[in-house]
Amino acid sequence: MYARGELYPQAIAEARAALTEDPRRIDLEIILARSYYLPGKWLKATEICSRLINRLPFCYEANHILGDILPKTSRGEDAKVYQQNVKALDPYAAFLSPNTPTIDQIPENAVHPGTSGMARVNRDQPTAGLGKIRGRSGAGTRANLT
Repeated sequence: MYARGELYPQAIAEARAALTEDPRRIDLEIILARSYYLPGKWLKATEICSRLINRLPFCYEANHILGDILPKTSRGEDAKVYQQNVKALDPYAAFLSPNTPTIDQIPENAVHPGTSGMARVNRDQPTAGLGKIRGRSGAGTRANLT
């Protein structure tokens, strides 16, 4: 509730308190990571996301956060694997941009179901990358998170 209302300090406190009661709650770790990420507390967000990725390599939110933060740091090259994971989990993500902020604006012929059950991206459609899937605080800031 606090995270949705952008009351990040309260969301962090609540998530931490709940995690002391049940440290296995991955959903709370994701809320905690987002609550650090959205206001620009990227070091804590990357620490939490890295732990999540160790346990769940294809956790969408952890991959998304790391894929967005790391290019702004000295670990920029590491971001590619996380960005690829996001595209594999959500092929529409490759088409999101400031000009196309929601999936309902993506052309219907841009993503097709593949024969393997995985969606495939139509390479004839222009892609915008993952840099701005959602509005970000501190988007122009560079950080060194090593």
